[in-house]
Amino acid sequence: MQTEVPDGVAVNADSRIAVLDVLRGLALLGVLLVNIYDWLAKPSGVADSFVQGIVNLLFEHKSWPMLSLLFGLGFAIQIERARAKGLPVVWMHLRRMAVLCGLGIGKSSIPLRVRGN
Repeated sequence: MQTEVPDGVAVNADSRIAVLDVLRGLALLGVLLVNIYDWLAKPSGVADSFVQGIVNLLFEHKSWPMLSLLFGLGFAIQIERARAKGLPVVWMHLRRMAVLCGLGIGKSSIPLRVRGN
């Protein structure tokens, strides 16, 4: 049973696609693991290069593309649902892109590496 959700409110649990949420969570976990490894790793030899290659192969080269794909799919679903409700799709999308751009600019101004390399 799906109930109508007011405009501007997140969709209810019944209308969410569970598989996409699980995949998105796995992709975010992979990105988090790669970032934690990058923040903590101090490369010092062949073994570290091997571990870096494994992390890249198993996590980084799969997590970022999967997260990007699911991000775009999420926007496509939002746009289709907004069109079905007769909402202004272009302005909604531009507003979301502006917010994401602002978050990206804000994030880029924060130094992530505390220790010097």
